[in-house]
Amino acid sequence: MSTFVHYSPAQNPTVKAQAEVKAGTFVEIAGDVDGRNPVVKPATAKARVFGVPATDTKADDYVMVYRAGHIVELEASGSIAAGDAVASAASGKAAKAGEGDPVVGVAVSAAAKNRVIVALK
Repeated sequence: MSTFVHYSPAQNPTVKAQAEVKAGTFVEIAGDVDGRNPVVKPATAKARVFGVPATDTKADDYVMVYRAGHIVELEASGSIAAGDAVASAASGKAAKAGEGDPVVGVAVSAAAKNRVIVALK
């Protein structure tokens, strides 16, 4: 018997949107896989982030998601400085990680005009 690999490399898999998702925001796993595609929804505050959709996508459609190893521009919530650890905030936005928050990346820019550039980990 051998291990079945769904994606290799897995930095940008195709996922199914359970609800509408927006490019430049975080998504999290919403339920069991659909065939071989993970199912996602907009991330909540302090979520275990799965990635960032490449494009705006309606519910029940498929989209590529950027994961670890990518540097992406995100919607920001609050003050974030370059070098800050980043976590998810409400509506899938990026926020400065607090004590005990799941860290999903590091800011490579300061947040400006509600946008921040983040290296995903």
